[in-house]
This record gives sequence, C-alpha cells and structure tokens, in this order.
Amino acid sequence: MIAKGQSIPDPSFRSKLCPHPAPVSSQGSVPTHANHELCSHPAPASSQGSVPTHTNHELCPQSAPTDPSSVPIRYLRGISPVELSRCGNAGSFLQSDFWGDFKARFGWTARGFLADWAGAGALSLLVLWRPLAPALSFAYVPWGPELPAAFPADDQARNGALRELARSLRPLLPGNTAFIRFDPPWYTEGAETPPPRIDPPFTRAGAD
Repeated sequence: MIAKGQSIPDPSFRSKLCPHPAPVSSQGSVPTHANHELCSHPAPASSQGSVPTHTNHELCPQSAPTDPSSVPIRYLRGISPVELSRCGNAGSFLQSDFWGDFKARFGWTARGFLADWAGAGALSLLVLWRPLAPALSFAYVPWGPELPAAFPADDQARNGALRELARSLRPLLPGNTAFIRFDPPWYTEGAETPPPRIDPPFTRAGAD
C-alpha cells in the first residue's frame, strides 16, 4: 500500500507491477508495489522497513532463481555440418562415408554432420536425403545415430536424444523435407525381445 500523501512520479504505471527498483518519490522514499503477487523477487525496502516478497516472477523483468530439478535435461549440445569423410570412423559401415558414397550412386544425397552429445562426446552422423514426390523429400539416418558409450542406456534418454536430434537437423536439411527416418541401432526385436517403446512424435515405419 502507498502512504497517504505520498506521490509516485511517472514515468510508468508499470512501476507498480514490480520493476527493479521502483521509482523514488518526491519525499525520497521508495513506494511499495501495488501488486505483491506479481513478482518473486523482494521489492526495494521503504523508509518504514522491508516490503513483502512477490510470488510470480513471470511479470518481473528480473529472472527468478532456477530450480535445478525443473530444468529439462538436454542430451544434444549441438550439431554442425562436416565433410562426409568425417564419417570414416563410424562404428557401423551404414554410418560411414563409404555407405554415403555408395548410396549417392542411386539417387541419394549424402551429408555428414558432427553431433555433440552433452557430457558424453561428439560423434559423426551420416544423413541420406532424396526426393519423395514432386516438391517433397525425406531424410534417412541409417543405423543411427550412434551414441557415445557414456550415454544413458535407457529408453527415456534415447527417445529424448532422437527428439532433440530431429529438431536440430530440421533447419539443416532442404526446406521441402517432409520427415526424417531413423533406424536406431539400439532397438532390436525378436522371439524373446518385445517391440521397442516408441514415443511421440515418432511412429513405427510401415516397412523396414
């Protein structure tokens, strides 16, 4: 609340919604904010003492402290185009520059990338691309991506890695790319192995 007779100079009515700091009045004291529920940061102290703390940082220009448990895990630090020859050390020949050159003879375009997996290392990535229909194309990651040995071996982490990789690849591919197909090397299926868990936005391919 603002004391009787205390004036708030304009420049801005928004000062009452918690800018840091609030403007000083003509009497020299700092007016309290009118809406204490709009910010999570302590407001400046007035001449009568401290001002209550706000609770909602969304309307405050100062960032609230971040709760580490609320920060989403990032699996991919970044991805960048590289020469196709960088795929020469791939663990599988289906991710190698040899396979890229071979597929290029049959209408595919082979591109090399370097994926930097956060905290686990960087590995090459072969991506194949070809037209699908007039004005449409698709990208294909054969037997990939390969993940570092230190990468978490659980479905949640792997599915998260695929989502982040797909989002990062999208702007690096032709604008008419309709979808990206992955053949992840960690999914196997057999008589004693149940079908792998596939989370949205991914779907199982109709033909393998």
